Order: sequence, then structure tokens, then C-alpha cells
Amino acid sequence: MLTDEKVKVANIYGNNAIVQRDFSEGLDVSSQYFKIDNYSCNIISSTAIISTLKEISALDFDIVALVKASSILDVGQMSGNSSGFNFP
Repeated sequence: MLTDEKVKVANIYGNNAIVQRDFSEGLDVSSQYFKIDNYSCNIISSTAIISTLKEISALDFDIVALVKASSILDVGQMSGNSSGFNFP
């Protein structure tokens, strides 16, 4: 942001996610400072997340974010860790 270059962001969403619009709307006027590319994968699979990270690792992003909406249903699915993921 100290240069004229936009911050390059890779957002990783779940395959059926609907939060992309919420993310974009949340940026509002600051969106002019970011170049955002969206990727999707099965975010409850660590293997799928790692595969997606490998896919985008050579693309020179400044920020990589795993974006997940929360809901009351998610809380019931948690397995005792704060991430909501079931790790082996």
C-alpha cells in the first residue's frame, strides 16, 4: 500500500461458498487497493487445502486467506478444536 501496486490476495473458499460477495462488499472503498483472485476447494479436507495452496504458491500473492463463513450449524460440527476442521 506504500507503493502504487495493489496488494495481491488469493482467497480460498469452500466449493459451495456464498461468502465471496460478503467479502467484496466488506472491502467497500478500500477494494481499489487490492487485486483479489478467488479459488475454491473442499475446505474440510486438509489434502484439498494443501493441493490448492501448492497450486497457487507460485503465483506471487502477498496474502493467501482461507475464508469460511460461520454459522450455528458449524458450532455443532466442531470436533473440539477452534478451527472447525477434523484433523486425523
